[in-house]
Amino acid sequence: MTEDMKFKPWDWVVFAAMLAVSMVIGIFYAVRETLGKTEATTGEYLMGGRKLGLLPVSISILVSFFSAIVILGNPAEMYTTGTMMFMLTIGMLLSIFLAATIFVPLLYPLQLTSSFEYLELRFNSKVAKLTGTFIMIVQQGGMKAVIWTDVFQCVVK
Repeated sequence: MTEDMKFKPWDWVVFAAMLAVSMVIGIFYAVRETLGKTEATTGEYLMGGRKLGLLPVSISILVSFFSAIVILGNPAEMYTTGTMMFMLTIGMLLSIFLAATIFVPLLYPLQLTSSFEYLELRFNSKVAKLTGTFIMIVQQGGMKAVIWTDVFQCVVK
């Protein structure tokens, strides 16, 4: 590793500051939400009590989709393979627009915490909800399976 690629003192300061701020935010909300409450409900835990504004939720969703790998990898992909990657971007923008205009206005007023609750409500059937849940579980697999598959692929590579 070259000298210019190593962490300098200011890099450590910024890194420590980011960790400290993240920790303070977590502690602040943990203390604030538990003071005076005996038990948090599922809705408060999964949906933030539905008290968050549009801007922080939008930014949180945005950073969930755009990791450092995407920010660094997409330009490199465009450079090496051409502009076909741009078609993926158009598709993503179209899907975001459709979700924002069709699904959010439909699902938000229902105050549901999962798409499986919508299946139960829409078809008035617990079987529909359980079927959707089962399909998702089979499709996703377990965390242990994912980890060991990743280990195996790493060894093969």
